[in-house]
Amino acid sequence: TRMKAVHAFSSSPDFDPLMAGFKRANRIVEKEQWTTPTVLEDLFQLPAERELFTAMKSCEASVPESVLNGTYSEAMTKLGSLKPAIDAFFVGVMVNAEDQFLRANRLSLLYRVTQLFKSVADFSCILVANA
Repeated sequence: TRMKAVHAFSSSPDFDPLMAGFKRANRIVEKEQWTTPTVLEDLFQLPAERELFTAMKSCEASVPESVLNGTYSEAMTKLGSLKPAIDAFFVGVMVNAEDQFLRANRLSLLYRVTQLFKSVADFSCILVANA
């Protein structure tokens, strides 16, 4: 059922761009070996940071329940709702900020996003165009 939901969602035009965003976030997190989930809202400097955090928090509140209930297509739809916020984040935010507190906060935000995706499926194994 999980694979069927991923396969069904993969035909969506947003799937490849969503996976490209996830894979970019995942590469950054893995490269830095980042495992800290704490995100401090007070450190946000750009609207794209807050938008991604808000979208991610909404998904964190609903995706685990969808997974627990076995409604994977619902979980995939919820992950899909993150696409605009992920795209805006990567367009407008430099993760590797000189300020180490900003950098750490941004890495933690990306870590939380990748963990949310991984709670549904191991998307790092999926090959997509432009990822």
